[in-house]
Amino acid sequence: MLGEVLIKTFKTWYKGSIFTLAKNIKKANKEFQIFKKTFDQFKIYDVEIPKDLLSNKSLFLEKILKIEKLLKTHKDYKPIIENIFHNFDYVIKNFNLIEEWLLSNDFNEKYKKENHPYPSLLDPKKLNDENEEINYKTIPAQLVWEMNLSLPDNYEFTWFFRSCSGSMAMYAFFSFCSLSCQSYAWEPGYIMYQSMYDYMKKTSHSIAVVPSITKNLYFMNEIMMKKLLFLYPKCKNVIFIVRDPISIIKHALNHIDGLVFNNINEQMKKYIYPIRFFFFLKCIITIQKIFIFPVLTRNHF
Repeated sequence: MLGEVLIKTFKTWYKGSIFTLAKNIKKANKEFQIFKKTFDQFKIYDVEIPKDLLSNKSLFLEKILKIEKLLKTHKDYKPIIENIFHNFDYVIKNFNLIEEWLLSNDFNEKYKKENHPYPSLLDPKKLNDENEEINYKTIPAQLVWEMNLSLPDNYEFTWFFRSCSGSMAMYAFFSFCSLSCQSYAWEPGYIMYQSMYDYMKKTSHSIAVVPSITKNLYFMNEIMMKKLLFLYPKCKNVIFIVRDPISIIKHALNHIDGLVFNNINEQMKKYIYPIRFFFFLKCIITIQKIFIFPVLTRNHF
Protein backbone atom coordinates (compact mmCIF):
# COMPACT_ATOMS: atom_id res chain seq x y z
CA MET A 1 0.00 0.00 0.00
CA LEU A 2 2.89 2.32 0.76
CA GLY A 3 4.44 1.39 -2.58
CA GLU A 4 1.25 2.39 -4.41
CA VAL A 5 1.37 5.82 -2.76
CA LEU A 6 5.01 6.37 -3.72
CA ILE A 7 4.53 5.22 -7.31
CA LYS A 8 1.46 7.39 -7.78
CA THR A 9 3.24 10.39 -6.26
CA PHE A 10 6.38 10.21 -8.37
CA LYS A 11 4.46 9.52 -11.56
CA THR A 12 2.77 12.91 -11.20
CA TRP A 13 5.47 14.84 -9.28
CA TYR A 14 5.36 17.62 -11.87
CA LYS A 15 1.73 18.30 -10.85
CA GLY A 16 2.74 18.97 -7.27
CA SER A 17 1.79 15.57 -5.85
CA ILE A 18 5.00 15.60 -3.80
CA PHE A 19 3.38 18.15 -1.48
CA THR A 20 0.62 15.68 -0.52
CA LEU A 21 2.97 12.73 -0.05
CA ALA A 22 3.09 12.96 3.75
CA LYS A 23 -0.71 13.17 3.94
CA ASN A 24 -1.14 10.16 1.61
CA ILE A 25 1.40 8.11 3.57
CA LYS A 26 -0.53 8.84 6.76
CA LYS A 27 -3.77 7.78 5.06
CA ALA A 28 -2.16 4.57 3.74
CA ASN A 29 -0.88 3.77 7.23
CA LYS A 30 -4.37 4.27 8.70
CA GLU A 31 -5.90 1.98 6.06
CA PHE A 32 -3.17 -0.57 6.66
CA GLN A 33 -4.00 -0.69 10.37
CA ILE A 34 -7.64 -1.37 9.48
CA PHE A 35 -6.62 -4.19 7.16
CA LYS A 36 -4.23 -5.64 9.74
CA LYS A 37 -6.93 -5.63 12.41
CA THR A 38 -9.40 -7.20 9.99
CA PHE A 39 -6.94 -9.92 8.89
CA ASP A 40 -6.28 -10.77 12.55
CA GLN A 41 -10.04 -11.17 13.04
CA PHE A 42 -10.32 -13.30 9.91
CA LYS A 43 -7.88 -15.82 11.41
CA ILE A 44 -10.59 -17.09 13.77
CA TYR A 45 -12.53 -18.38 10.73
CA ASP A 46 -9.61 -20.61 9.69
CA VAL A 47 -9.85 -19.73 6.01
CA GLU A 48 -7.38 -18.48 3.45
CA ILE A 49 -7.40 -14.71 2.97
CA PRO A 50 -8.42 -14.00 -0.67
CA LYS A 51 -5.56 -12.71 -2.80
CA ASP A 52 -7.80 -10.29 -4.68
CA LEU A 53 -8.97 -8.49 -1.53
CA LEU A 54 -6.68 -5.49 -2.03
CA SER A 55 -7.85 -5.07 -5.63
CA ASN A 56 -11.14 -3.77 -4.20
CA LYS A 57 -9.62 -1.81 -1.37
CA SER A 58 -12.04 1.11 -1.40
CA LEU A 59 -15.12 -1.12 -1.58
CA PHE A 60 -13.76 -3.30 1.20
CA LEU A 61 -13.13 -0.32 3.49
CA GLU A 62 -16.61 1.00 2.72
CA LYS A 63 -18.28 -2.31 3.66
CA ILE A 64 -15.90 -3.48 6.40
CA LEU A 65 -18.31 -3.10 9.31
CA LYS A 66 -21.14 -4.88 7.49
CA ILE A 67 -18.78 -7.64 6.36
CA GLU A 68 -17.64 -8.23 9.92
CA LYS A 69 -21.26 -8.32 11.11
CA LEU A 70 -22.20 -10.84 8.41
CA LEU A 71 -19.26 -13.09 9.27
CA LYS A 72 -20.06 -12.98 12.99
CA THR A 73 -23.69 -13.92 12.26
CA HIS A 74 -22.54 -17.09 10.50
CA LYS A 75 -19.37 -17.79 12.47
CA ASP A 76 -20.66 -21.25 13.44
CA TYR A 77 -21.60 -22.17 9.87
CA LYS A 78 -18.24 -22.72 8.20
CA PRO A 79 -19.47 -23.75 4.70
CA ILE A 80 -20.92 -20.28 4.05
CA ILE A 81 -17.85 -18.58 5.57
CA GLU A 82 -15.66 -20.54 3.15
CA ASN A 83 -17.99 -19.67 0.28
CA ILE A 84 -17.78 -15.95 1.12
CA PHE A 85 -13.99 -15.93 1.23
CA HIS A 86 -13.63 -18.15 -1.83
CA ASN A 87 -15.72 -15.70 -3.89
CA PHE A 88 -14.72 -12.55 -2.03
CA ASP A 89 -14.34 -10.37 -5.11
CA TYR A 90 -17.92 -11.14 -6.19
CA VAL A 91 -19.19 -10.69 -2.62
CA ILE A 92 -17.67 -7.23 -2.34
CA LYS A 93 -19.06 -6.08 -5.68
CA ASN A 94 -22.57 -7.41 -4.96
CA PHE A 95 -22.54 -7.13 -1.19
CA ASN A 96 -25.99 -5.63 -0.60
CA LEU A 97 -27.75 -8.39 -2.53
CA ILE A 98 -25.73 -11.15 -0.88
CA GLU A 99 -26.13 -9.65 2.58
CA GLU A 100 -29.92 -9.52 2.16
CA TRP A 101 -30.01 -13.21 1.20
CA LEU A 102 -27.61 -14.48 3.87
CA LEU A 103 -29.54 -12.69 6.62
CA SER A 104 -32.94 -13.88 5.38
CA ASN A 105 -35.22 -16.46 7.00
CA ASP A 106 -35.20 -18.51 3.79
CA PHE A 107 -31.43 -18.94 3.94
CA ASN A 108 -31.61 -19.84 7.60
CA GLU A 109 -34.30 -22.48 7.01
CA LYS A 110 -32.98 -24.02 3.80
CA TYR A 111 -29.28 -24.02 4.53
CA LYS A 112 -28.09 -23.01 7.97
CA LYS A 113 -30.57 -25.03 10.06
CA GLU A 114 -29.96 -28.09 7.91
CA ASN A 115 -26.19 -27.53 8.05
CA HIS A 116 -26.15 -27.84 4.27
CA PRO A 117 -22.54 -28.52 3.15
CA TYR A 118 -22.86 -26.39 -0.02
CA PRO A 119 -24.90 -23.26 0.81
CA SER A 120 -25.84 -20.96 -2.03
CA LEU A 121 -24.33 -17.49 -2.08
CA LEU A 122 -27.42 -16.06 -3.83
CA ASP A 123 -31.17 -16.57 -3.54
CA PRO A 124 -32.22 -19.37 -5.97
CA LYS A 125 -35.74 -17.91 -6.33
CA LYS A 126 -34.40 -14.61 -7.62
CA LEU A 127 -31.90 -16.36 -9.86
CA ASN A 128 -34.77 -18.14 -11.66
CA ASP A 129 -36.50 -14.80 -12.29
CA GLU A 130 -35.25 -13.20 -15.52
CA ASN A 131 -36.58 -9.82 -14.39
CA GLU A 132 -33.97 -9.70 -11.64
CA GLU A 133 -30.77 -7.82 -12.44
CA ILE A 134 -28.69 -10.85 -11.41
CA ASN A 135 -30.18 -14.13 -12.62
CA TYR A 136 -29.01 -17.43 -14.07
CA LYS A 137 -28.65 -15.98 -17.56
CA THR A 138 -26.24 -13.29 -16.38
CA ILE A 139 -23.79 -15.51 -14.47
CA PRO A 140 -21.23 -17.77 -16.22
CA ALA A 141 -21.29 -21.49 -15.44
CA GLN A 142 -17.88 -21.60 -13.76
CA LEU A 143 -18.83 -18.86 -11.30
CA VAL A 144 -22.21 -20.46 -10.56
CA TRP A 145 -20.43 -23.69 -9.62
CA GLU A 146 -17.91 -21.86 -7.43
CA MET A 147 -20.70 -20.08 -5.53
CA ASN A 148 -22.66 -23.33 -4.90
CA LEU A 149 -25.73 -22.11 -6.76
CA SER A 150 -28.24 -24.87 -7.46
CA LEU A 151 -29.14 -25.71 -11.05
CA PRO A 152 -32.01 -23.74 -12.67
CA ASP A 153 -35.33 -25.36 -11.78
CA ASN A 154 -36.73 -25.42 -15.33
CA TYR A 155 -36.02 -29.08 -16.12
CA GLU A 156 -38.86 -31.51 -16.77
CA PHE A 157 -37.63 -34.44 -14.70
CA THR A 158 -34.58 -36.10 -13.22
CA TRP A 159 -32.90 -39.13 -14.74
CA PHE A 160 -30.89 -41.34 -12.38
CA PHE A 161 -28.15 -42.63 -14.64
CA ARG A 162 -26.86 -46.18 -14.21
CA SER A 163 -23.96 -47.56 -16.23
CA CYS A 164 -24.48 -50.54 -18.55
CA SER A 165 -28.27 -50.20 -18.42
CA GLY A 166 -29.13 -48.94 -21.88
CA SER A 167 -27.95 -45.42 -21.10
CA MET A 168 -26.99 -44.42 -24.63
CA ALA A 169 -30.32 -45.73 -25.91
CA MET A 170 -32.04 -43.47 -23.37
CA TYR A 171 -30.03 -40.48 -24.54
CA ALA A 172 -31.25 -41.19 -28.07
CA PHE A 173 -34.84 -41.69 -26.87
CA PHE A 174 -34.82 -38.33 -25.07
CA SER A 175 -33.54 -36.57 -28.18
CA PHE A 176 -36.38 -38.09 -30.24
CA CYS A 177 -38.78 -36.62 -27.66
CA SER A 178 -37.23 -33.14 -28.17
CA LEU A 179 -35.64 -33.33 -24.73
CA SER A 180 -32.00 -33.10 -23.88
CA CYS A 181 -29.61 -32.97 -20.97
CA GLN A 182 -26.26 -32.14 -22.57
CA SER A 183 -24.51 -33.96 -19.75
CA TYR A 184 -22.87 -37.36 -19.39
CA ALA A 185 -22.58 -39.14 -16.03
CA TRP A 186 -19.05 -40.44 -16.68
CA GLU A 187 -17.71 -36.88 -16.66
CA PRO A 188 -16.43 -35.12 -13.51
CA GLY A 189 -19.12 -33.42 -11.40
CA TYR A 190 -18.22 -29.85 -12.31
CA ILE A 191 -18.27 -30.68 -16.05
CA MET A 192 -21.71 -32.28 -15.71
CA TYR A 193 -22.96 -29.26 -13.81
CA GLN A 194 -21.65 -26.69 -16.28
CA SER A 195 -23.00 -28.63 -19.27
CA MET A 196 -26.49 -28.88 -17.75
CA TYR A 197 -26.40 -25.27 -16.56
CA ASP A 198 -25.46 -23.83 -19.95
CA TYR A 199 -28.17 -25.87 -21.67
CA MET A 200 -30.90 -25.12 -19.08
CA LYS A 201 -30.31 -21.40 -19.50
CA LYS A 202 -31.39 -21.69 -23.13
CA THR A 203 -34.39 -24.03 -22.95
CA SER A 204 -37.10 -25.32 -20.63
CA HIS A 205 -37.21 -28.73 -22.35
CA SER A 206 -34.32 -30.27 -20.48
CA ILE A 207 -33.42 -33.16 -18.21
CA ALA A 208 -31.29 -33.23 -15.09
CA VAL A 209 -28.90 -36.18 -15.08
CA VAL A 210 -27.97 -37.64 -11.70
CA PRO A 211 -24.98 -40.01 -11.70
CA SER A 212 -25.09 -43.31 -9.83
CA ILE A 213 -24.43 -42.64 -6.17
CA THR A 214 -21.62 -45.18 -6.02
CA LYS A 215 -17.88 -45.13 -6.51
CA ASN A 216 -17.10 -45.16 -10.20
CA LEU A 217 -13.81 -45.34 -12.03
CA TYR A 218 -14.88 -42.44 -14.21
CA PHE A 219 -15.49 -40.08 -11.28
CA MET A 220 -12.19 -38.22 -11.31
CA ASN A 221 -13.03 -36.28 -8.17
CA GLU A 222 -15.48 -37.78 -5.71
CA ILE A 223 -15.72 -34.51 -3.73
CA MET A 224 -16.93 -32.67 -6.83
CA MET A 225 -19.39 -35.46 -7.57
CA LYS A 226 -20.74 -35.23 -4.02
CA LYS A 227 -21.12 -31.48 -4.44
CA LEU A 228 -23.07 -31.98 -7.66
CA LEU A 229 -25.59 -34.20 -5.86
CA PHE A 230 -26.40 -31.33 -3.48
CA LEU A 231 -27.08 -28.84 -6.28
CA TYR A 232 -30.28 -30.33 -7.72
CA PRO A 233 -33.17 -28.07 -6.61
CA LYS A 234 -35.91 -30.60 -7.29
CA CYS A 235 -36.25 -34.33 -7.91
CA LYS A 236 -40.03 -34.66 -8.02
CA ASN A 237 -40.32 -36.72 -11.22
CA VAL A 238 -37.62 -39.36 -11.49
CA ILE A 239 -36.76 -41.86 -14.22
CA PHE A 240 -34.56 -44.83 -13.35
CA ILE A 241 -33.76 -47.65 -15.80
CA VAL A 242 -33.15 -51.06 -14.23
CA ARG A 243 -31.43 -54.09 -15.71
CA ASP A 244 -30.68 -57.55 -14.33
CA PRO A 245 -27.17 -57.95 -12.90
CA ILE A 246 -26.04 -60.66 -15.32
CA SER A 247 -26.87 -58.51 -18.34
CA ILE A 248 -25.05 -55.58 -16.74
CA ILE A 249 -21.95 -57.74 -16.32
CA LYS A 250 -22.13 -59.01 -19.90
CA HIS A 251 -22.54 -55.46 -21.17
CA ALA A 252 -19.69 -54.19 -19.00
CA LEU A 253 -17.29 -56.81 -20.36
CA ASN A 254 -17.61 -55.29 -23.81
CA HIS A 255 -16.57 -51.74 -23.09
CA ILE A 256 -15.87 -50.75 -19.49
CA ASP A 257 -12.18 -50.03 -18.94
CA GLY A 258 -10.53 -51.21 -15.73
CA LEU A 259 -13.49 -53.32 -14.57
CA VAL A 260 -12.90 -55.23 -11.33
CA PHE A 261 -15.22 -57.66 -9.54
CA ASN A 262 -14.56 -58.54 -5.91
CA ASN A 263 -15.07 -62.00 -4.52
CA ILE A 264 -18.24 -62.22 -2.45
CA ASN A 265 -17.58 -65.57 -0.81
CA GLU A 266 -14.26 -67.37 -0.46
CA GLN A 267 -16.06 -70.71 -0.59
CA MET A 268 -17.09 -69.98 -4.17
CA LYS A 269 -13.54 -70.24 -5.53
CA LYS A 270 -14.33 -73.43 -7.39
CA TYR A 271 -16.83 -71.46 -9.49
CA ILE A 272 -14.35 -68.67 -10.24
CA TYR A 273 -12.54 -68.61 -13.56
CA PRO A 274 -10.04 -65.94 -14.61
CA ILE A 275 -11.05 -64.22 -17.85
CA ARG A 276 -8.81 -61.79 -19.75
CA PHE A 277 -9.94 -59.30 -22.36
CA PHE A 278 -8.05 -56.79 -24.47
CA PHE A 279 -9.67 -53.37 -24.58
CA PHE A 280 -8.87 -51.04 -27.49
CA LEU A 281 -5.43 -52.70 -27.65
CA LYS A 282 -4.17 -50.53 -24.79
CA CYS A 283 -4.93 -52.36 -21.56
CA ILE A 284 -6.05 -55.67 -20.13
CA ILE A 285 -9.18 -56.20 -18.07
CA THR A 286 -8.80 -59.07 -15.65
CA ILE A 287 -11.87 -60.61 -14.07
CA GLN A 288 -10.74 -63.19 -11.56
CA LYS A 289 -13.61 -63.31 -9.10
CA ILE A 290 -16.97 -63.83 -10.72
CA PHE A 291 -19.27 -66.77 -10.20
CA ILE A 292 -22.43 -67.55 -12.13
CA PHE A 293 -24.83 -70.37 -11.29
CA PRO A 294 -26.60 -72.02 -14.24
CA VAL A 295 -29.97 -71.67 -12.47
CA LEU A 296 -29.72 -67.87 -12.50
CA THR A 297 -31.39 -66.66 -15.65
CA ARG A 298 -32.77 -63.34 -16.79
CA ASN A 299 -36.24 -64.30 -15.55
CA HIS A 300 -35.06 -64.59 -11.97
CA PHE A 301 -34.47 -60.84 -11.82
